[in-house]
Amino acid sequence: MNAKFVIVAALVAAVVMFAWSAVFHVALWPESSMIDLSVNQAAVDAIRNATGGRSGVHWTQGVFLVTHVDSSPEDNMGPMMAQEFGATFVGALFLVLGLGALRPRSAMNGGLVGGTLGFAAAASTLLSETIWYGFPISWTALNTIDLTVGWFLAGLVIAALMRKMNPFGQEQASARAA
Repeated sequence: MNAKFVIVAALVAAVVMFAWSAVFHVALWPESSMIDLSVNQAAVDAIRNATGGRSGVHWTQGVFLVTHVDSSPEDNMGPMMAQEFGATFVGALFLVLGLGALRPRSAMNGGLVGGTLGFAAAASTLLSETIWYGFPISWTALNTIDLTVGWFLAGLVIAALMRKMNPFGQEQASARAA
């Protein structure tokens, strides 16, 4: 598999995963899965005071709190989206390499492998956060859906690109003949 294909396939897959996640979070994610504290300024002020205004994971006396303290989230949206795309690209890059080793016979097979890997990653990580840190099961389920569908779509696209671009050259054609 050549480097040009790996980069192109990873970029295309990352765009697909990023776009799916954006649509899922903006249009399909139920607001009821998160608790809005902005209506209680005293609670917000107490959290900022207790955390020293620092983002992070805080734990005391059985209370687990994850904070992202940002004085101007609107100003940071662009850089945060760029970082998210970078993280998505890294995942897509590894999916390209994995599918390259497996060489799925169809786009659907690539999608099924991608979706399975996305589900496995979500289950092993997000279920642990639910067990140990009390993340709501609805939060875990929504994030699992996001990752599973995103990785399915990425696997589908990568496998379709493999069939179209033939990154293995003659080796792939002779393997199919065998």
